[in-house]
Amino acid sequence: MREWIDKANPTYPCLIDKDHTIAELYDMVNVPNAVWINEEGQIVRSPEPAGWNDGWRTNNQEDLKQSKNAYFDALRDWVQKGQTSQYVLPAEEVSRRMSGPTKEHVLAIANFRMGLYLTELGDEEKAKIYFNKAIKLHPDSWNIKRQSWWLVESKEEQRNKFLEALNELQDRPYYPPVELIK
Repeated sequence: MREWIDKANPTYPCLIDKDHTIAELYDMVNVPNAVWINEEGQIVRSPEPAGWNDGWRTNNQEDLKQSKNAYFDALRDWVQKGQTSQYVLPAEEVSRRMSGPTKEHVLAIANFRMGLYLTELGDEEKAKIYFNKAIKLHPDSWNIKRQSWWLVESKEEQRNKFLEALNELQDRPYYPPVELIK
């Protein structure tokens, strides 16, 4: 992961969430994801897919472009206006959008971590058992699915499982829709 950031040579800090701690705590779907944090360290926009939508699934490049442009325009507005930006959410709305994990999600994370531990020990077969339990407990977590598959499946099987899971979504979105203004 580090090599990708080094190659991009960003002019801003980049978080590498190797252990998925941030993704778990803030229920982030996948990359790209953004959280707006003001100068006082307060979250003013909860985790959201940074202008992405399902245009990538349907190959609707225009829809994806419009979504990105709208998101980046909102971000620019916040940079210019700070707390007075119409895109800054009230604390109550941030809290509502970040409802926290359910009991099943917490159990899923525990099973996922056990799978990680077993993978580190080299026991991929037992790890698969825990990864599969984690996926069943939190079937909407693309983090758990994709990381589990990446750790214990061949490249071809990873791709097949990802495509199968996408097909199972049918008309449901991969990325949650971004609500720019409350």
